Amino acid sequence: MKYILIFAVCLASYFSSNAQQGRAALSQSDVKIGEAFTLTYAVPIPPTSKKNTIQFIPEKKFIPSIKDKSSGSDESIEVRSGFKDTIMELEDGKYWLGVYDLVCWDSGQFVIEGPTFQLNGNRISLPEVKLMCNLIPHQSNLDLYDIKETFVSLPESTMNWKDYLFILVVVFIILLIVGVIWQRKRRRKQPTIEPVVPLTKDQEALLAIELLMQKEGWKHDKLKEHYVELSLILKTYLSHYFSLELLERTTSECLILLKQKKATSEHLAFIKFLLQQADMVKFAQSSIIEEGVVHTAELSKQLITELSHQATLNG
Repeated sequence: MKYILIFAVCLASYFSSNAQQGRAALSQSDVKIGEAFTLTYAVPIPPTSKKNTIQFIPEKKFIPSIKDKSSGSDESIEVRSGFKDTIMELEDGKYWLGVYDLVCWDSGQFVIEGPTFQLNGNRISLPEVKLMCNLIPHQSNLDLYDIKETFVSLPESTMNWKDYLFILVVVFIILLIVGVIWQRKRRRKQPTIEPVVPLTKDQEALLAIELLMQKEGWKHDKLKEHYVELSLILKTYLSHYFSLELLERTTSECLILLKQKKATSEHLAFIKFLLQQADMVKFAQSSIIEEGVVHTAELSKQLITELSHQATLNG
């Protein structure tokens, strides 16, 4: 059974002096026309903040972008579905995460402009990202047909210059009235803040695993830290799913408590393998090649997805 969830995520840099910094990441920086991809923003939340006020107005139709070296804004990158965001507790602190589901409808290199974000009254400018959108390769087995055009002769105009002048005056008056009405409505219109759409616990866990994989800690001599955080994500989700406190438990204690909660033998075997894999790296300093790290992450996502599906059927 394979489950595919596309969440492109990034980690935010922490604080520099008194300023907060956000980061942005694309699930794919090179896509084809019509191919879906995701854009994720991440902003760290100060640990001293008790009540967080978040103001962010997401785009609903198109993401502001600039194509190639042109100066004007382009509307080739469309928002496929509603913007989703959440506040997630990770090992190194809290983060605000926001995800766009996008699709590009024109070829070329685009620069997606960084939006603004307000956290507790502080204005944060999120960075821009670059996207390359390519044409779909031509398929030689498909035939192309000529476009048949027909031409119709237009009758000669019988209008004189006075008729044109009258039309121009009428159009000018209409545009003037529309402009005045539009200006009045613009002054009265107040910006609205879209409500935060919280993610479910399984979505948070899957997003956290994707976030962890984006860090690629195993490539920077941080294999142990990678598995410590993966173990924390799994124990946090299992604690919520089975209503237990597993964060400070050993692998053996976790398995005993989960067996008492009548977890299936298949899921217990899954959990035992994943937690023992993390223990081997954390305590025995085992070395695992990149394929093993990716395989463990995929199994973790499969376990979370199956438990979520089972909860839906039982609920």
